[in-house]
Amino acid sequence: MGGLISIEMLIITAVVLLLYASWRLRQKQKYYSNVTSKLPSIGGLPFIGQSYNLFNVETLLGKISDGFESMKTSTGCIWMATMPYVLTIDPEIIKLVTTSPD
Repeated sequence: MGGLISIEMLIITAVVLLLYASWRLRQKQKYYSNVTSKLPSIGGLPFIGQSYNLFNVETLLGKISDGFESMKTSTGCIWMATMPYVLTIDPEIIKLVTTSPD
């Protein structure tokens, strides 16, 4: 009887922790979405973003390139897991970012 209660408590604890982790990841993604909302973005799968493409770098770069070509932009945002990365090939933006005091 005591073993069943322990297993039930373990399952309940695991479910609660999973829900909490999902909520925290969603909050983090909402924050970064607000920050990067004005940039074109290549969508990804929940929790892993575009990371699944990292197994083959040529495929990742090809998909990123195709995404930017389809959006007709030289600057955009790509999600890797729950972190956004801003990618650009625009020299003016690169100069602005590298010379910024922040």
